[in-house]
Amino acid sequence: MGDWQLGIDFGTSYTVAAVLEDAQVRVVDVESNGQSRIPSVVFLNTDGDLLVGTSAQHQAVFAPERFEPSPKRCIAAGEVFLGDRFVPVADLIAAVLRRIHTETSRQHGETTPSATRVTHPAEWADARLNVLRAAIEGAGLPHAVLVPEPVAAAAWIAMAKTAPGGHIAVYDFGGGTFDAAVLRRTQSGFEVAGPPSGRDPLGGEDLDRLIVNQLGRLLSDDHGEEWAKLMNPPDAAWRRSAAGLRTEVQRAKETLSEVLVCQLWVPGIEREVQLTRAELEQLITPAVHETVASLKEAIEAAGLAPAELDGIYLVGGSSRIPLVADIIWRDLGIQPTVQENPKSVVAMGAAAWGSPLHTAAAEVAVPPPAPTQTPSRLDPSAPIAPEGSESTFRSHVVMVMGAGTEQRGTVCTSALVVDHRGGATIRVRDEPANGRDVLSLSDEVLQVRSSRMAGFRELSVGPADVLGLPGGFERRFVSATVSGELEMFERYLVAGDRALVLACPEQDRAVADAITLGEPLLPKGKYFEPSFGLDVPEGWTASERAILSQTKTGNQIIADHVLAPTMITGEQWRERQVAALLRQMPDASLISVNPSRVFNRIEGEEVLIRSKQGRTVLLTKLWLAVVDGRNAYEVTVSLRERDQALFATMAAIAVLSPAAFSHSL
Repeated sequence: MGDWQLGIDFGTSYTVAAVLEDAQVRVVDVESNGQSRIPSVVFLNTDGDLLVGTSAQHQAVFAPERFEPSPKRCIAAGEVFLGDRFVPVADLIAAVLRRIHTETSRQHGETTPSATRVTHPAEWADARLNVLRAAIEGAGLPHAVLVPEPVAAAAWIAMAKTAPGGHIAVYDFGGGTFDAAVLRRTQSGFEVAGPPSGRDPLGGEDLDRLIVNQLGRLLSDDHGEEWAKLMNPPDAAWRRSAAGLRTEVQRAKETLSEVLVCQLWVPGIEREVQLTRAELEQLITPAVHETVASLKEAIEAAGLAPAELDGIYLVGGSSRIPLVADIIWRDLGIQPTVQENPKSVVAMGAAAWGSPLHTAAAEVAVPPPAPTQTPSRLDPSAPIAPEGSESTFRSHVVMVMGAGTEQRGTVCTSALVVDHRGGATIRVRDEPANGRDVLSLSDEVLQVRSSRMAGFRELSVGPADVLGLPGGFERRFVSATVSGELEMFERYLVAGDRALVLACPEQDRAVADAITLGEPLLPKGKYFEPSFGLDVPEGWTASERAILSQTKTGNQIIADHVLAPTMITGEQWRERQVAALLRQMPDASLISVNPSRVFNRIEGEEVLIRSKQGRTVLLTKLWLAVVDGRNAYEVTVSLRERDQALFATMAAIAVLSPAAFSHSL
């Protein structure tokens, strides 16, 4: 055996290995089962040995408490509890890497690779990378270096197609996570050009879960007892059936990338069910749109427009779904390049790279801590008071941006919802325009409406004033409901760098006409300040929500302002909000309720809730207050338990607009 190099793509759901030998790159069948990947799963035997791959999956049927399905997702936890002991996550990852190295070395006459490259998400910081380094050392991998996943992918698929100085985007939709990065071509390879973006969790496993949920809606009425056992297996036999269902769902999803209709078998219930590509696309469209939004964030963070890219390259098994390329084409105007074997390109790129990679680390600017007080132009001693009559609604919530942070991965959106107790709803959405004009905004929404809305039929479209401002468009259409056809209209407006969409039933046009968009009162760029206004008619209520998302960390702060219904008290409203959140969270428990300030100004309550997301413990804080018996405020922040020191900083981002203070009007 001659000189050879090893590339390992350690994934959330599967790990792929590839070798470079004699100027040829090939994927390694690690388990000798005809598959080009090994499940990234680990099982702890009672004697302390760690099994990986399909062997671990087989044992998990008998002792699921000893099974870890995704060590990569646990990397920040340090250790996990399996069976009767805590096991360092580095040991779990090392077991997977050791199996890869042992098998590839055996296939090469018990020789060792001259170079080994292990890939990782581009946004991982030192804490996670250090765990991966410890795992590499524990696995005994020789001459190993770390390579960002998008850099490895680009090295394999775009080196010859991109000139130095050019940029490409890598869209990596894998089994458990989604990652997007923009790369700049250098003389020797690629470097990350801006802060990467991603969604974790969001991958093929989440799409599989949507299919399973749809099967549950179809089968649970006639097979309720059996379906309950499939979802919560009581014994080994049902655990085998549940594992078989997951395999069938994954096979059906992959088959529908090639054909329009397929059948899948539901073990335990012993029934065949047909699934079409159209049904699958209807289920997964929101998730795919979320990945494309993340791709847009990465492109913007690199300071580029989509048209400035030399290409968008799709990698990861889930990127084979035809809907992915369709939505990228519709949203960005670029036809992406689909790989023949998207599951393996990261490992192949890592194996093929002929010299150590020296990528430039992306400098991600961290916004300065938000001020602990509201803007200086507000008088802390000023009373909170409603403006005008008690039915007047004005936007009150503001997010502290800090200079330039929106260009570095902080995204703000807002929405106004006007509800009638008879069931009608008017919605106004405000989001970054991202270079769209009003015509492209209108076309984009039309694509979504026509593909998702049953019985959609356009009636007319033309220029219109929107929220009291000229330069917009209006579209009238009908859709099918269980009660018959509903006639609606939508209005579109691009104002500066914001895109606004108003949707309303035709019969409530007069209420929509009364909604206005005023001028912000605080400096633009430093603050995100929605400026909706409405004199709320009898029988209606209004609410606004502003969301600031830090795309690098995944942290999010939600601020709500509601013109509370007059038929409930402030205490009842607070109790209702807490109860609603508890219902939404699995295994949630109320920890404490204490007096606190809301928006750093209003006397209210702080509610602490503990819940779980998979194996991750989450803490959620709600700050709740009702002022003048009418204006109700809520700030919500959820963090991992180990990140709870960030609560104060996150909460301070939400402040009140001068419009909330009568003396400032």
